[in-house]
Amino acid sequence: MQYPSNGTYHDATFMRSNEKSFLYNDLKNQTLRVVFPTIEPPYVNYANFSDDAVAEKGYGPGVVMEILKEIGRRLNLTYEIIPSEGTSWGEFINGTWTGAFGQLKRGEADILAGAAIIDYDRSMLCDMTYPFQFEPTGIMIRYPEKYEDDTLLIVTEPFSWTVWFITAVVIFVSALIFLAMTTILRRVFGEMHVTLFESTWVFFSIFVQQGLPQQPRSWSCRVLIGLWWLASITLSATFTGSLVALFAVEKTNLPFQNIDTLVRSVKQGKFEIVMDGNSFTRTEMIARSKLPVYQELWHEILVNHKVKYVDGIQKGVEFVRANSGYALLGPMATLRFYVYSDCKVLLLNDGILPVYLSIPLAKNSKYTSYFSTKIREMVERGFTEKWISDYESYVATQRINECNSTTPGPKSYLDLKRAQGAFWVLLAGTILGIVLFIGEFLHQLFYKHIFKRYWRSNNESSTTPPSIHNITTPECSSSEASNETEGKMIARYLILFGLFITISYSFRTQSTGVKGKLMCGNKPANGVQLTLYDEDNGPNPDDNLDRQLSKDDGSFYLAGSSMELTQIDPELRIYHNCNDKKTTCKREWIIRIPSKYITDGPEPKEIMDLGTMNLEMIAKICILLAVCTLVITGETDKQHTGKQSYKVKGILKCGHVPAKGVLVKLVDDDFGPDPDDDLGRGYTNADGAFELNGNTTELTTIDPHLKIYHDCNDGAQPCQRRWKFELPNRYILSGKNNQRTLDIGTWNLEAILPGESRDCHH
Repeated sequence: MQYPSNGTYHDATFMRSNEKSFLYNDLKNQTLRVVFPTIEPPYVNYANFSDDAVAEKGYGPGVVMEILKEIGRRLNLTYEIIPSEGTSWGEFINGTWTGAFGQLKRGEADILAGAAIIDYDRSMLCDMTYPFQFEPTGIMIRYPEKYEDDTLLIVTEPFSWTVWFITAVVIFVSALIFLAMTTILRRVFGEMHVTLFESTWVFFSIFVQQGLPQQPRSWSCRVLIGLWWLASITLSATFTGSLVALFAVEKTNLPFQNIDTLVRSVKQGKFEIVMDGNSFTRTEMIARSKLPVYQELWHEILVNHKVKYVDGIQKGVEFVRANSGYALLGPMATLRFYVYSDCKVLLLNDGILPVYLSIPLAKNSKYTSYFSTKIREMVERGFTEKWISDYESYVATQRINECNSTTPGPKSYLDLKRAQGAFWVLLAGTILGIVLFIGEFLHQLFYKHIFKRYWRSNNESSTTPPSIHNITTPECSSSEASNETEGKMIARYLILFGLFITISYSFRTQSTGVKGKLMCGNKPANGVQLTLYDEDNGPNPDDNLDRQLSKDDGSFYLAGSSMELTQIDPELRIYHNCNDKKTTCKREWIIRIPSKYITDGPEPKEIMDLGTMNLEMIAKICILLAVCTLVITGETDKQHTGKQSYKVKGILKCGHVPAKGVLVKLVDDDFGPDPDDDLGRGYTNADGAFELNGNTTELTTIDPHLKIYHDCNDGAQPCQRRWKFELPNRYILSGKNNQRTLDIGTWNLEAILPGESRDCHH
């Protein structure tokens, strides 16, 4: 709509409570004060209205800036940028607005240059223009580590277990229908004769693209068989195509797919929420929502404090990039551009909490309707989408990946790790064939020597004893042959049913999970790599169940599942550099998970809590990774001589209860003929806590060790389990009194350490 220079401009408004009339000339040649709450691409890329800035940077200033520049050119406006109060949008606290909205409320600014979310409180504070963008809230996470179980990849990936199950059911149902049809038609049409087993084998042969030994004669049976061939060809093509796509395209396994699974992960402790602390609008939307999923999420945020607020979206992206186990909620378009420039973060396709974005003006501003009309024209003509697309193209062409390593492309060949499923199927078929061979042999032996003898004895007992005059040559009647056939069929199906139950139970999905907290001295050990493995022996490689880095507070949560013939052997591997500063390799701790925490099914029912572990200790399970110089401790500590003392404390638990009455010993481990010095011993109290200290005199630095003797998770086995840890030397002090205490943390004695032993005399 064009406004004449001498006309009247009627403001009948967008989100305003009154009506005013302004001359068009009154809007021109004015100076408007602009405040920028934050830099938020693609809406505000930089705070500069000059055309020289565009030429210098190579891209536009953002959608909001383009709108202001276009309206400024039409009205010959001058924009004065005023300093903002920090980088906050502002919120309503104790009757007062803070941040940029506070400046707008107090009349210190005329325009808030940013993509503001329209809500009721803000509309009462200021005038909101016509919305220039409808945008959902995006969910960003750190790009997941590529870990997968390839044991039965070639079988489970093309078809899900549901498809396999339905296929098996359809084969059996079709076999029953085919058996009924042939039985009826055999009497009137001379149709082929089949048993239930043979009928089932007919459709199984079709499914695996094998021919039939005999073709049916009737058209009804032929149509059934023909349609089954057509369905089999379709399934075979789908299976082949899925395999080709599987090996040709890299697939990312996401920890969750939507808001429902995200909330479930938050409740389980796998993830926490990250949000922009400068704008609480999305937080308020979650709090006010009546949907159950958002109410559950708000409970986790408010009650369980599973949220972290950061200073701006950029800080949130950097935090999520550096830490796994966090999900950033923010503007979808803004997060999308960070994903374009950083290969270590990932944005889910589905958004949540859709909002309208607007440009706030001062309350009762005479520019509101003009701005709204022009913004609507720009939206309808596609200018806003074009500006976003232009910036998106610029970021895509730059492609500045902030990665520490090159992302490997798809392999051009199929390695054994991914192809092992075919060999497992071959092995299973061979084993099944051998078992069936033994079963058939035993069946024949059983039938000939037992079943026939029993059947004949019954027939002889039910007839009149023969005399010398009525002795005839025995003949096999048709009823005898029928009984023989039925007996074979029943025995065969019993064997097959038993094998099916055995194999179904053996090939089962098992899951487990573990959580805890890592410390390095008195500081949280964040960024420590942890991997949950299913340890396999022989040629089968270990299955990677889960992998992540410890969070900022040192906490971790890992869970996963695997399909095995036997019970899985889960173990947690921790790779760290705590108390190991001068080595180029990492120390590896291995902690095995007891079988009580293994669940049949894809989701673990009980998660093992390892407690709070201090990584300063040098466990006898610790090894150095890769090829490097073997060093016992990573740093050269101060050397001592003469009287030396040591002090250590900690808490021991057995599952969820304190480990009371556990013997703990602090010793100086001596080599050679010199016996170990007992620096102190004691028992844990009712809370499972202990504290030991002692001193000894040595010519060289003492070698302190902590020994723990316990019966946790030990059943009725004789003697006791013994844990032994080498303690760091930096807690050694010269003299009798030691004011420095090593806190080993809280340990769950249910864990199984590969280096542990048994001890009957201590």
